[in-house]
Amino acid sequence: MKLFFRKYGEGPPLIIIHGLYGSSDNWVGIGRKLAKNFEVFLIDQRNHGRSPHSDDHTYQLLREDLREFMDKQSIQ
Repeated sequence: MKLFFRKYGEGPPLIIIHGLYGSSDNWVGIGRKLAKNFEVFLIDQRNHGRSPHSDDHTYQLLREDLREFMDKQSIQ
């Protein structure tokens, strides 16, 4: 699944994942501050924020979505 994300800064990658019922919107202020030292990725998980919505929603799928995102962004 192609997740919506925001990216700020440069440096070592840092991925911030929102909590239940959240979205990347909740982390913009903190993400911008952390961007002084990191390349910050704020993602919207499936069925949240601007990411696609699906009837399928399991922890395994969330993990697979994150792995796919990391692969696409070349994050080790």
